Amino acid sequence: MGGGESRPINTPVQAGSTAAALVASGNGVSLSSDSVTVTIPPVSSAADSQRVSTTASVSTANIPTLELPLSGTSAQVSNAAAFVAIAASANFSQAQIETGTSIALTGANYAQVATLIDSISELMVVSASDSLNSTVGEAPGQVLVASALTNQPSFEGTLLAQSKNADPTENITINPSRLNIAIMAFNQIIDSSDDATIIALSKNSDFLAIASLLKQLRMSL
Repeated sequence: MGGGESRPINTPVQAGSTAAALVASGNGVSLSSDSVTVTIPPVSSAADSQRVSTTASVSTANIPTLELPLSGTSAQVSNAAAFVAIAASANFSQAQIETGTSIALTGANYAQVATLIDSISELMVVSASDSLNSTVGEAPGQVLVASALTNQPSFEGTLLAQSKNADPTENITINPSRLNIAIMAFNQIIDSSDDATIIALSKNSDFLAIASLLKQLRMSL
């Protein structure tokens, strides 16, 4: 298989399509911008030749490199590689990239997964009373829940826990526009996926957690 090809990152969409094409053709790829570098070596084939694997690395300044094992069919792996590229290029947090990669490995369209992950990052806003003092030394006021998601093991789980365990003196406001976008993106993934992908999605803990989150937030409006 061919060696990795180094390309500059111009736009997230271009980064995703470039990664998809090169990984699907058996090549590795390295994409870089001023702030992030995505490196994906050529895939290796399993003994049964039906599955391939590689590891995507996302290097960002001042943050430990994120290593993402990618394993599945050639289509699933190239799809997940495209998600990693588009997400890293769009400055998604590491938690967002990990969650989206898990979902993209089911075969769900990487661009639709990116839209879903991006749309749920600012679904809720927590506003605290001016008289409250933050326990972590931050000034009171409006804080986007998304700001607390970096490096969390499950950022959709963090959102859900935030809504359940909010302090009585805090107000949680749901952004209806973002929620509508998230629900549309979620439904689009379902509608456009084939049977095998639907089955894989039904077993994916990250996708199921997002489904639960969206359902609860919709019911709260």
